Amino acid sequence: LKTGESETLQSIGNDLGITRERVRQIIEATLNQIKEKNERILEKPLKIIEEYFQQNGGLKKEEKIFQEIVRDERLRGPVFFFLTIGDRFNRFKETEEHYSFWTIEKKAVLKAQRTITITIEKLEEIKEPLPLEELRRKVRQKIEEQIFLSYIEISKYIAQSPEGLFGLISWPEVNPRGLRDKIYLVLKKEGKPLHFYEIAKRINNLPFQNREVLPESVHNELIRSDLF
Repeated sequence: LKTGESETLQSIGNDLGITRERVRQIIEATLNQIKEKNERILEKPLKIIEEYFQQNGGLKKEEKIFQEIVRDERLRGPVFFFLTIGDRFNRFKETEEHYSFWTIEKKAVLKAQRTITITIEKLEEIKEPLPLEELRRKVRQKIEEQIFLSYIEISKYIAQSPEGLFGLISWPEVNPRGLRDKIYLVLKKEGKPLHFYEIAKRINNLPFQNREVLPESVHNELIRSDLF
């Protein structure tokens, strides 16, 4: 609540000179006391957050919750507090496969996992990024677009490209990292060969490009890479 950032039990214990387990006990006792004494006050904000989850299929990526419920960075702490104190809200920690997310029902997690698996398989099959609604139709999931997005955005294997299309994070047109990926992105979009001066110009016009790319650099990459 004070800083807007979460801390581990160990770091809190180190600051206060007590053990990690003692911190956990104090937090649990404090939260129970707050809930008992402020049930009516907490009812409205908890209901608003619960309705938000219901609109998103019972599950939402943690970072998206903060972005969509509150835009002020200073209010992240209070939102996290309400999520922590609400009996229906359960947090899943970040893993190699998914980002941190919250849910109000376990079956939503199973639905999300199944949707993600099917989506990844379909993307591997079609081999190109698609608009969200078209991707939803391709995977034949009978869920609303908003819920479909909530499910796939927790996956670390699926991402949105700079152009707003959805594909696998490993694809250069979805997650362009170096100059080679950006050249590939430009050439794939154009669908025809381009002079390296034109490629450099188009790269510099990309919305995510912060540093100027020189034509000479593009020329050298085209010669060096077997991809072209």
